Amino acid sequence: RLFESFITWDATVDEAGCKSFIIAICPIKECKKTYERLEGTEKFKEATSRGVYLIKELSDSTCEWTWAQQYVLNITAMPNSLVDFMLGQQLGWANELQEMFKRNMKEVDREHREILADVMRENLGKPLMEDQVEVF
Repeated sequence: RLFESFITWDATVDEAGCKSFIIAICPIKECKKTYERLEGTEKFKEATSRGVYLIKELSDSTCEWTWAQQYVLNITAMPNSLVDFMLGQQLGWANELQEMFKRNMKEVDREHREILADVMRENLGKPLMEDQVEVF
């Protein structure tokens, strides 16, 4: 299958100051820009893909990643076993990424506590009490 896609992205900052990245994918034929086809691709069966990736920075070393993607393979009849196999591959890829970037939860919890303390200090403008200083 040949997927010719146009990919674009944008960065934003939310009201809490967290950076987010939005990556969008659409079929290149829906893009208003001109493009050239690679040589030799005419023998492939065309398919399309659309999707969006949302990446939100939670801390310096932690992010939240949301991924939604749709494929249209232009096949009139596809066996359920093949669909199940392909879905398994996609989920396997997501699980591999999650495992590759997995971190020690105690370290992540500590980072989140530190960020929460920073936000509390900035937003409230009040000094922490003695017992809070020990925790944060």
